Amino acid sequence: MTASNGLLGAGFFPKVITVILAILLVSYLLSTYSKANQGIAKPAAKRSKQSILNQVIFTSSLLIALALIEFLGMLVTLGLFLFAMLIIIEKISYTRSILFSAATTVCLYIIFVRWLGLVLPWGIF
Repeated sequence: MTASNGLLGAGFFPKVITVILAILLVSYLLSTYSKANQGIAKPAAKRSKQSILNQVIFTSSLLIALALIEFLGMLVTLGLFLFAMLIIIEKISYTRSILFSAATTVCLYIIFVRWLGLVLPWGIF
C-alpha cells in the first residue's frame, strides 16, 4: 500500500474504496433484512423473500469469487462466477449459461490482455 519512499502507493485508494463499498453493502443488506422482518417496508418497495435470498446469494458468491481470484486466476473466476449467477439467480439453461460465460471470458481476455496489455492474475493456470 505504500511506496518505497514512505508515500501512499497506487494500491491504497482502491483498497479504501473496497472497504467503503463493503461497509455500505453490509449495511444495505442488514437494513433490507430488518425492514422485511419488521414489515415496515413500503408496499411499492416491498421485497419478496426470494429477492432477499438472491441478494444474499449474489453477495456471498461475489465474496467467494474475490477470494478465489488469486488461486484460480481472474478470467477463470469471473467465468465461473458468471456461470453460477446465470444458473442460480437468472435460471438460464446450462447450455446458454456456458456459452455466454465462455464468450464473455474470451472477450475479457481479448480486451484486457491482448488489446490493453494488462497483466491479470492467472492463479494456477
